[in-house]
Amino acid sequence: MQAPVCIHMKHQKICCIALSVLILGAFSVPVFAENNSISKTEIFYSEDPDEKYLFPDEIEQDGNRYLIGDISYRILSEEPEIQTSHQTETVTIRNLYTKPYDFDDKNSLKDLPESKTITVDGKNYKAELESISYENVVISDRTTEVQTTMKLPESEIKDTIEYEYDDIDSGQKITVTLHRNSVSETEEVQENSISFPVIFHRYDAGRFIINGKIVPLMEGTSPIDSQFYADVKAESDHADSDGEITEMIWDGETYLLNGEVCRNASATLTEAEKIYAVNYSDIVDLPDTDGFQAILTYGTDINEPTGVITYEIEASAEYDPVQEQQKIQPLFIGIGIAILAVAIAIVLVLVIIVKRRKKQAEEI
Repeated sequence: MQAPVCIHMKHQKICCIALSVLILGAFSVPVFAENNSISKTEIFYSEDPDEKYLFPDEIEQDGNRYLIGDISYRILSEEPEIQTSHQTETVTIRNLYTKPYDFDDKNSLKDLPESKTITVDGKNYKAELESISYENVVISDRTTEVQTTMKLPESEIKDTIEYEYDDIDSGQKITVTLHRNSVSETEEVQENSISFPVIFHRYDAGRFIINGKIVPLMEGTSPIDSQFYADVKAESDHADSDGEITEMIWDGETYLLNGEVCRNASATLTEAEKIYAVNYSDIVDLPDTDGFQAILTYGTDINEPTGVITYEIEASAEYDPVQEQQKIQPLFIGIGIAILAVAIAIVLVLVIIVKRRKKQAEEI
């Protein structure tokens, strides 16, 4: 009587196991995935080394979908930004009476420096001559040193002289006062002649008394022989002169002077004076005049970093494949539900069969 019960218990366990397998099979979903990731690399430029590249979160390739994963960055190069500026410096040449410099005529620039050093922000740069311009100006406060050397006898040497100076720059002639600067003796001499009257007192009909000497009268324009000129000078006011009487002529007819027959004559005294070289000089003021000033412009290009750096950045993104479980899950869920329904039906049938057998066994 006990054997049928065991059979019934076995059948119940088998049914439970079969039901569990069916249920597990119904809700188990197979997953199909590809493990091959893909990478995308982009190179971009930025002034911020930490700037991020905006990769798309999802891409599609060869019919497959991929989601973004890890992103890595690498700086390939750094390029500082350079700013070029043109720096100039001017040099002014004043008090020009003409325009002597022509930028296109290199011969006129031989007295000018072709380049100069200019300083910008504490750094020295070589600048080249770029241009020349002129401005009209009035030149004032003009002075110049004027000097002249004159050959003069000692009697004519003075402390100052009036001198006419030809100011070529202004085209004017001006009278300036110069002071004696130096005197030096030369080998030259200058003869100066002066005339003075001489009175002859007659000694007798044909002779005169001169310097205590009886001098015979000469016929013609000269009263006495030249050998007696020194005696005439000795009696004159020029006895102390270094000169000599070089000529003597009658000056009128005889006349009575205090009962004495006299006749006037004119004597020429010639003196030889030394000639001196006298230098006169001074710094004199000159009148204002029109003129020019030249402006020389020197320039150079200067390259300086602005402080901005442009980075070349490489960005790499890894994309992982999307799991395709969402596509296949609905189908297997439907199949699972169907299997579950069949399993339930089978279980119900088994339960009914077991109950009937149990009832039959009880009846037996």
